[in-house]
Amino acid sequence: MRRPLTLAVGLLCAALSSAQDASAALFGSVQRGESHHAIEWSGASEPDITPAALRLTRPGQVVRSQVLPLRELHLYEIRATMRRLPGTREQFAIVYTDSQGRERRWRPVWQFPESARVDWLPLSAASEAYVQGFVLPPGARAVHLELRIDAAQPSGLGEFLWELTRLELRENAKVACCNRLGPDRLAGGNLELGEQGGLPIGWTRWGAREDKHIELALLSDPARQHVLRVTAGGHALFASVTEVPVTRGSAWQISMWARGKGHVALFAHPLRGLSPQLVRVGFPQSTEYAIDSRDFRRLTALWFAEAPGIEAAQVAISVTAQTDVEIDSIELRAHER
Repeated sequence: MRRPLTLAVGLLCAALSSAQDASAALFGSVQRGESHHAIEWSGASEPDITPAALRLTRPGQVVRSQVLPLRELHLYEIRATMRRLPGTREQFAIVYTDSQGRERRWRPVWQFPESARVDWLPLSAASEAYVQGFVLPPGARAVHLELRIDAAQPSGLGEFLWELTRLELRENAKVACCNRLGPDRLAGGNLELGEQGGLPIGWTRWGAREDKHIELALLSDPARQHVLRVTAGGHALFASVTEVPVTRGSAWQISMWARGKGHVALFAHPLRGLSPQLVRVGFPQSTEYAIDSRDFRRLTALWFAEAPGIEAAQVAISVTAQTDVEIDSIELRAHER
C-alpha cells in the first residue's frame, strides 16, 4: 500500500511544481555561450511582469530577481530596451554579497549601443536601447537584480511608469586578475613634481576652488618627502589631471598610503573621448575605508574597465578628516596575465 501512496505524493508534488513554474514571473535572460537562463522575478504580480515586458507603476514598487548564474571576474554586458515617464525615478541595481559577507550594490550609467551618452540625462519617455558592462569581483556570491521606482521631484503629472521590453545579460571573456601587477601608470602620484594652486602638480581639486583644509606638506621623514594633508574637520575631493588609457575588460589596482583618522574613498571615472570633451561612460566603483592609524597604511581598490566605449580612467580620491589625514604614493597599476 505504501507504493501507491508514495507515487500519488510524487505526482502531486510534480503537479504543484509544474503549476508553480507555469505561474513564475519570467522576463529577460542570462546568456552564456549558447545557453540561455530565464530570469525569474518576485515582488510584482501579473500583468506587471510577462515574458514580453516588466512594468513598474507605483512609487516605492520593487521587484527582485532570483539568484542569477553569474560568475566572478567575467565581463558581462547588459542590454536593455526601456522607457520611463517624466516624474518617475528608476533605480536599477545588481546586488551581491562580497567576499567579506557585506552586501554591495552596483548601478549602471546607461549608454547607447553605438554612442556615448552623458550620464546625467534622464531616460527617455520613448522606448530606447541602452547598454552597460560590469564585472563581479573575486568572492562575489548571491547575485541578483533589484529594480525600483520612486517619485522624482517635481513629481510630473502623477502617472508613473518604468517599462522594460528587453533585458539581456551576456557573459563575455574572463578578466585577467589578480596575480601580477604591471608598472604604475599614474603621473604625479608620488607628489614630488612641485606645487600649484595648493595641490601637487598633476592633481586638481573638485568642488570649492579655495579650501584651507588642503595643503602639500613636507615631512622630516627621509623615507617620505611631500604628502597631501587634509587637516582636521576638512573634506577634500581631488583627481588626477592625467587620463590613463585603458582597454575594456581589464582589471586595475588603485592604491595609496594614508595615516590619520577619517574616511577615504578611492575610485576612477571611466571616460571616452578627448579633453575637454570627455564623457563619463560608466560607474566609478568607489572603495571606501575608515582609517584610524598613526602610521602610514596602504589602501587598495580593485577597479574594472567594464564600460562600453571606455578609453581612459581618471583616478579620484575623497577624504573626510576627523584628525589630520596625510596621503602619499598614489598609484594605478594594471593586473596582467
